[in-house]
Amino acid sequence: MWLEQMLAAAGRSGAFYEGKRRAGQYFLRYELPRTEAQFALLESLDRTTLDMPADCI
Repeated sequence: MWLEQMLAAAGRSGAFYEGKRRAGQYFLRYELPRTEAQFALLESLDRTTLDMPADCI
């Protein structure tokens, strides 16, 4: 979504478009790298929470 926003703002001027570009840069720099560990955990197919007996919750 942010990549699309940045592409739409490309070549346009004004505070609105500059805000789109900067928000996209923030997401790509700070938020996107954090997903790597989450994807690795999902890829491992760990069943810890799924195998929890109902009476232990």
